[in-house]
Amino acid sequence: MIVISLFLKKIFSFLFPPTCVSCGNEKTNTNICDQCSEKISVNREIKQPWLFSLYRYRTEEMNACIQHIKNFPDQEMIKELLIKKKLMVVGWITGIARYYRATNVILVPVPLHESRFIERGYNQAEIIAQALQHVVKLNTKNLNVKVNTTLITKSKKTNKQALIHDRNVRLKNIHNAFSINDQDLSFLENSIVIIIDDITTTGGTMLEIRQLFGEYTERVFGFTLGH
Repeated sequence: MIVISLFLKKIFSFLFPPTCVSCGNEKTNTNICDQCSEKISVNREIKQPWLFSLYRYRTEEMNACIQHIKNFPDQEMIKELLIKKKLMVVGWITGIARYYRATNVILVPVPLHESRFIERGYNQAEIIAQALQHVVKLNTKNLNVKVNTTLITKSKKTNKQALIHDRNVRLKNIHNAFSINDQDLSFLENSIVIIIDDITTTGGTMLEIRQLFGEYTERVFGFTLGH
């Protein structure tokens, strides 16, 4: 199965060679060239201590990357963005795990409503979670990192948050949109949970999901590529 996957990947790369989504440079190994990735600024704005956003979204290069992964499940480009700042990313996760003496890291992608998933064909938050799992596992030894796509469900269809500019309207739009699946949650013991998404603005979506875990665990955090 792995051999077939690698074979198909080589064919796809040959037919559709990587082109930088920002500047159009074709001399690049992934869809973001080194020159453009170096222009992406690290996010310095921290509104919530439990929420870590890696890059500033409001740059031409990062905006192009986010728009790209909303239209194409480009895990290789996401890995490249994470690896560029792997000391920050891995350091943040291992630091939290060490503080709580946790050996398990559960990455929970923000789910799409079923209709949105059918329309897009994939969940970009899941692609980011898989890339993050890969990078963390490569750079740690004592952490068990898993992606859980069944823990949270989006049961309410909402308007796109990005199109709503009023914070109160955004919060109302996402209220009660998610539910935690009724299952044995004993696996949360000795674990930290990290909610994964592409970008955050007000943090309303992350907070809505985080509150679902209130009666089960306080060790819930959030990670996004951009803010």
